[in-house]
This record gives sequence, C-alpha cells and structure tokens, in this order.
Amino acid sequence: DRIRQRSDRVQLCLDECDIPCLFGDSGLFLWMDLTEFLPPCPCEPIDENEESKDLRERELYLELLQKFGLLFTPGRSMRNELPGYFRFVFTAASDEEFDLGLERIKYYGNTKRNNIS
Repeated sequence: DRIRQRSDRVQLCLDECDIPCLFGDSGLFLWMDLTEFLPPCPCEPIDENEESKDLRERELYLELLQKFGLLFTPGRSMRNELPGYFRFVFTAASDEEFDLGLERIKYYGNTKRNNIS
C-alpha cells in the first residue's frame, strides 16, 4: 500500500508539473521524461552522436544534483537510447525526504520554465 501511495503521489506531482512519465502500476521506480530540459544539441538531432547524447544528459544530471538537490538515475546509464529519461526511485527515502523531493521537482520545473537562475 505504501509503495502504491508513493507511486501515485509521484505520478500526480509529475502530471501537475507537466513532466511526462511512463505511468506504472507496480515497481519501485518510474521513468520520467526530462528531454525538454536537456541542453541544446550542438548539431542537427538526426546527426547527434552517442558522445553528444551522453554529455547533454550528464549536464542535466549534474544540474539536477548540484543546483536542485535531486538525484535521479540517467537513462543512458541504463542503456536507454534517448537522452533525457531519468529513473525516479521513490521507495528509497524517508517520508520527509520523499516530500522534500516532490517539492524540489516542482521547484525545478517552475524554475526552468520561467528561466529563473
């Protein structure tokens, strides 16, 4: 029941933030799509190489961690072909940490969309 409640709260939070995710009906994590927040591609997307994809995703990963205190697993490290997908593990935190994480996600989305530094 606790895992289901957390999953539902994460999905509701991401929906409120207009952050796409793969909705799950079971599991300890879900995939969220942060591609809109990736740094710009240095070339035409069709010509982007694997190194460029890794670098752009790593830059986003570091921004999430260092500026917003959010730690998510980059999808490329899990063999996802597309950069910008992150694994959100919602079961490995205390209730207080979980609540803080949801607040930080909301803050992140609002900050990035409103170009606040």
